[in-house]
Amino acid sequence: MHHDNRHSLLTCFSFYHRFQITIILIKNIASVLERMTSTLFRLQSNKFSTDNIQATLVCSRCAEVFSKEFPLDLEGQTIEFKCPVSSSAGEADLPYKSPEERDNLELDLDLVEAEENSGEEFEESY
Repeated sequence: MHHDNRHSLLTCFSFYHRFQITIILIKNIASVLERMTSTLFRLQSNKFSTDNIQATLVCSRCAEVFSKEFPLDLEGQTIEFKCPVSSSAGEADLPYKSPEERDNLELDLDLVEAEENSGEEFEESY
């Protein structure tokens, strides 16, 4: 009889242990799913300057519109950051420059360089 009680206790302990492991696995899966379905920031508009990307974004969690600047090096990448309003972590896809924007930026840089060079020539003539 003593052996049967011991077997019952071991069976209960084994069941309880499996139950705990199952709960832990479910919590881990839920955590992964939560990260996968994190907040997305929709790009409402963007503007490229010579050194950054000025983006207007909308938070999918709180629906707030906000502006943020990103280094030009991040062009075309998916980046993670926090919403400045709700503080929820999320990600946004930064755009690539269109061929027109790329050409306009190169023209602007050429104009700046030309102005700098003409200023140096002016200084040298005095």
